[in-house]
Amino acid sequence: MTMSGLPTPPSPNPPCLTCDDALPRPVPFGGSEFYQARYDDFVRRHPGATPPSYYLGYGKKYADRFMNQTYAKLTPAGQAWLLRARRNLQAAIEKERAKDPVAFDKLEQNDAAFKRFAYDTHPQAYLAAGLKALPITDLTEIGLTPDFKDLFSKDGVVQVWDVAKTARPVDVWNVGTATAGQGASFVASEATKAWNATTTAASQAESAVSSTASRAWTSVVDWWNN
Repeated sequence: MTMSGLPTPPSPNPPCLTCDDALPRPVPFGGSEFYQARYDDFVRRHPGATPPSYYLGYGKKYADRFMNQTYAKLTPAGQAWLLRARRNLQAAIEKERAKDPVAFDKLEQNDAAFKRFAYDTHPQAYLAAGLKALPITDLTEIGLTPDFKDLFSKDGVVQVWDVAKTARPVDVWNVGTATAGQGASFVASEATKAWNATTTAASQAESAVSSTASRAWTSVVDWWNN
């Protein structure tokens, strides 16, 4: 009770009375705040350390993008799939934490290992949510949502293959054709960046050589005059 006699409002982050403060706490899953909550829990336990990049750089990024940009483009079946898949992905992380909190804490401190673990849960999460039953229009929208660099990273390719090998060949072909344009744009963008970086470096090198030559010539002239 407060001094005014009103009930004390609940803390936004109530303490977990059964948790060891040094270990990862359970957080609610199935919603949009899961990845931020897991990120915050890591920061609580390891002040100054870098949390797994997956939490905000992939999990939250795509949970938000799928809900804010893709959800409205899907059929009712696709929308239901999206909610189930999001819950499955988050449940897999919480299951790993609950199985062995000490091991999970160590896993979180190895960014590459945690990313591999998380990516490995994706195919089963998608398939268990009913991905194979979705129409091609939904599959295409889903396939176009991730950034090409994430979809075709080393870990991304593995999850794409694990899903693709269970799908109908015609669906794989149609989704692949739809996403080819995104791949071409990504390659063109990366090539442009590489060219710009090369020309910039060449220009800087030319300027450095010119400046060095100028200083050397000035030194020779000064020596001659003296």
